[in-house]
Amino acid sequence: GEQKPTTPAPEGGDSSSSSNNGNDKEDSQESEMPVTRKVKKLVKKGDLPVTQATLLVDEATLKQYTQAEIEMKNHDILVLATEFVKNNLEEYIYSMRDKVSYTYKDFVDPKEKDGFLAKLTEIEDWLYEDGDDAPKAEYESRLAELKGTGDPIAERAKEAEKRPEAARQLRQALTQWAELATSKDERYSHIPEEETQKVIERCEKAQQWLDEMLAKQEARPKYEAP
Repeated sequence: GEQKPTTPAPEGGDSSSSSNNGNDKEDSQESEMPVTRKVKKLVKKGDLPVTQATLLVDEATLKQYTQAEIEMKNHDILVLATEFVKNNLEEYIYSMRDKVSYTYKDFVDPKEKDGFLAKLTEIEDWLYEDGDDAPKAEYESRLAELKGTGDPIAERAKEAEKRPEAARQLRQALTQWAELATSKDERYSHIPEEETQKVIERCEKAQQWLDEMLAKQEARPKYEAP
């Protein structure tokens, strides 16, 4: 019979042999890599010796130093408090002088206005001259002197500002209670008529008082106490 031709092997050699050679190289590289060792930290425990230091100053000197420290601290506190009152005095002068000329002008008695403005200027001049380094009590005294005239002015202005809203709230409350007292709602049918009549009378009396007082206040100069 015929003989079949033999198939020649591919160039480059046997594939299985080539694969084995590659694995050998990888194994060789892995064997050459350094091995890292984990080192366990050692902790040493022991007693810590404590010794008492010898006091370098005697007790009397220590008390003297402590007292000196307290005095310095108190002095610093007094300096800050004095500066605070001084600033309040300065701010009050600037604020009140501006308000007397504008915001509070209708609430300042014409007989007091010029004198009050002059006093504000007088204390301002003192503040920047002889009073620049005055004691705390002196600043407090000057501020109290100015507030003796200025605070009533500010209070009259505040009263005039708040009065309309207060009167409105009172009128609203009187209307509400009068409506409840005259209501025919069955929820209030258990209330005796003489009791509801008392409510009506008190509302009328309060309304009359409010109208009279507002009329008196309207006729009163704004620079006088309400």
